[in-house]
Amino acid sequence: TTILFFLSVLSTFIYIPTSFTYIWLFPSHISDEERTIPKRTFAVMGFLDALSGIMLTIAINFVTKRTLVILLQQTAIPISM
Repeated sequence: TTILFFLSVLSTFIYIPTSFTYIWLFPSHISDEERTIPKRTFAVMGFLDALSGIMLTIAINFVTKRTLVILLQQTAIPISM
């Protein structure tokens, strides 16, 4: 289970710099209308998404049926829409 946590953290540390690099290299892909959206909204969504990921990662250690965790992740998508 330690390797699962390590891979989860590693993928985050790869994903975040890659995303910011894309935004930094191609700023023209973001329109002025998109730039006027409040950043606080995205910060709250990102925080809640990160919290969900952390809770699910920790839950894997305590849930006997591992497929239940995947089911919870997939159920969260339509509920949050």
